[in-house]
Amino acid sequence: MDGFFLYILFSICMFIVLVLVFSKKEQGRMGSMQRMVLAMGSAMSIGLTIGVLAGVIFKGSLFESTIISVLLGVTAGILCGAFFGLLPAVEGAMSGLMGGMMGAMLGEMLSLTEAATMLMVLLLLCSCSIMLGFAIRSEKEKVKVTWIWKPIVVLLLLGGYMVVGIHLSEDVGKQPSSGEHHH
Repeated sequence: MDGFFLYILFSICMFIVLVLVFSKKEQGRMGSMQRMVLAMGSAMSIGLTIGVLAGVIFKGSLFESTIISVLLGVTAGILCGAFFGLLPAVEGAMSGLMGGMMGAMLGEMLSLTEAATMLMVLLLLCSCSIMLGFAIRSEKEKVKVTWIWKPIVVLLLLGGYMVVGIHLSEDVGKQPSSGEHHH
């Protein structure tokens, strides 16, 4: 598997862990609708990313990529809503299922270079869905001046992380050069 695809897979796992940690920490501070929105948003973006990745890896076999991405999307969705309760877990599972299915179809239709760009956009969407949790949580609280620096620091860290992914995506679709030329 290409280094870029491992980068995407690692990022998806990292986002799931971040949602789990955030939901465990904030479960008592959020209302039921806020918990469902966070579970749905994060599960949908993670499911889409998993689906596009599976669509690219299993190019030519839409059935396999759909089954794998739907199962992983449902699992990710359940995990995203697990600490929030049964209803957010079900909402997360259904959003992950739908995202995985749509992502697999999209990944099947894209070329490798288009898919690499789409995966980077979807990672940004995953990041935004996690940041949504912080915005939803602070909706009830008075916003402090120090809170303004948090998004700036997160943006800089995320930007650096995305630069690494863009650098890795430049090699996607290129054949390793060999000394032999085939005519």
